[in-house]
Amino acid sequence: MKPGVCDLFLPSPCGLYYGLYMEMKRKGERTTPEQDEFIAFAIEQGYAAVVCFDAEQAIATLREYLSGGFS
Repeated sequence: MKPGVCDLFLPSPCGLYYGLYMEMKRKGERTTPEQDEFIAFAIEQGYAAVVCFDAEQAIATLREYLSGGFS
């Protein structure tokens, strides 16, 4: 995989977004400059992009995104 690209991608348009990128981190970890750059680029292109720190947060994000309530 290319450095900086998020761990997960849901290629499903929903609401205002073309798809959802999710970067998974452990609590206390930080994104790299390459990841920050990719996330900013994805958002500029019309994708939702988030950093999640545990499975519960990732599941809640997916549910919110798929329900069309993601902001």
